[in-house]
Amino acid sequence: MIIRVRDQFDAYSTNTNKVLEAGIDLKTRLFSEGGDSPYANIIAVNSKRVNDPAIVALVKALKTDKTKKFIKEKYKGAVIPAK
Repeated sequence: MIIRVRDQFDAYSTNTNKVLEAGIDLKTRLFSEGGDSPYANIIAVNSKRVNDPAIVALVKALKTDKTKKFIKEKYKGAVIPAK
């Protein structure tokens, strides 16, 4: 929600994906976490679905070199693929 009212603040914090969706120039940021940040988006599922073929396929797809390459090319360093 902060993106919609950002002009009312001198500074704010939000996720990179929200900044990109809003078309905000990333060069205007004051701070950005690096690749060594302990914070990352995670996939969380109900324990009953851990072995669900769709979940397993999603996790597998996110870890491929093809996906990592896509993230690097598409987001040009604004988003860092998981290791």
